[in-house]
Amino acid sequence: MKTLKYIPLITVLFIYSCSRNDDATVALNLAPKDFNVTPKAADIGLGITLSWEASIDPENEKVIYDIIVNDETVEENTTSLTYSFDAGSYGIILTGKIVAKDESGNKTTSDFSITSSDMVYIPDSNFEQSLIDNGIDNGDLDQKISYFRVKDIKVLDAENKSIADLTGIEAFSSLEKLYCAKNNISNIDISNNNALTLLSCFTNNLKELDLQFNTELIVLACSSNQLEKLDVSSNKLLKKITCSYNNSLSNLNIANGNNHNFSNAFFNGNPNLSCIQIDAEFEVPPSNTDGWVYDTTVSFKTSCL
Repeated sequence: MKTLKYIPLITVLFIYSCSRNDDATVALNLAPKDFNVTPKAADIGLGITLSWEASIDPENEKVIYDIIVNDETVEENTTSLTYSFDAGSYGIILTGKIVAKDESGNKTTSDFSITSSDMVYIPDSNFEQSLIDNGIDNGDLDQKISYFRVKDIKVLDAENKSIADLTGIEAFSSLEKLYCAKNNISNIDISNNNALTLLSCFTNNLKELDLQFNTELIVLACSSNQLEKLDVSSNKLLKKITCSYNNSLSNLNIANGNNHNFSNAFFNGNPNLSCIQIDAEFEVPPSNTDGWVYDTTVSFKTSCL
């Protein structure tokens, strides 16, 4: 009978022991193992490449990765071991981390830091030669120039230089006036040139011209191109625009809220242009009056749809 008194105690100990064993089993699910990240900046340009070792999970669970750059998550749940991106600017320090995650939610983090290149890619030798002629580049045609040579340039004259590619112009972050007329340019990206007040790009081969980020623009000369459409509604300060002799131009929006201050507005010689969108309640002067020049076949409306 005395033995029976110990049965409940033995049962309790057994249950407690099982419970402790279950807890221990749960606790043994470990995070993925440590791993290293290798960041690499391109010698020229803004390219950054991250590569890292595979993080091995102790329980052989699947491991996926999150990529964080400067506190911003740029990629989630990837199985890749590499990631490439543009630094956004030259000669800057970028920090971040790769987060390895297993199926149980355990995480292991590896940090990185990298400085982007300060060398700007200039693939067009004629463009680079114009920089040499202007005393901006050092005299060697090597398809590159230091960002610190161009970042404070306010005026650039690259007219009539047989330039076909203006890649590199994005590094001229302080540029206010760009003269690149009479070249062979078919594409121009000035989305980073936010200080631009004057753009002279007439007599080129441009089919598109995106000006939505150039909110300081006052003067635009884009005649004699191959533009199919042009929208300057985001350019609230624009006062002078010459957009003549674009044979393919069929869509033109100049409703920027500042039409009453236009001192030059040339739209003649555009055979496919029948309507120009303007500000509400603005009355367009007769052609050849007050700086306005346009074809008699053109109408002006608040909507050209």
